[in-house]
Amino acid sequence: FFSLCCAMLPVVLALAGEYIAPEWLIESIMEPIPFRVSPYMALVFAVALVYTPFGLQLLYKMYLTKGKVDNMAPRKQSEQLKAMYPAFARLSAAEQNMQESMVIFAPALLAALQAGVPKDTV
Repeated sequence: FFSLCCAMLPVVLALAGEYIAPEWLIESIMEPIPFRVSPYMALVFAVALVYTPFGLQLLYKMYLTKGKVDNMAPRKQSEQLKAMYPAFARLSAAEQNMQESMVIFAPALLAALQAGVPKDTV
């Protein structure tokens, strides 16, 4: 029962979103922010942000292996490094989380733009 409730929580939050965070609240929170980015630039920045942990992970891998990165079995080497170095494991987890969230963020942003939602709202 508990796992079913936890699984349904995002659906309930999505359906009740306008009651949980009404438009006036969102506007009052966003008003003091001194800059705005167009939705398309937000998408470009999001792509750069998604690959930041991967770049850091690659640099850390090069440091840990002293430049001897295994190009024949890179995933096996990464798994070994994750087991030995917690920071490497955290970078790997951060990359996976960002990849998973990008799959939701990008289509949602593009769908909102295609639906005619004002750019200031998006």
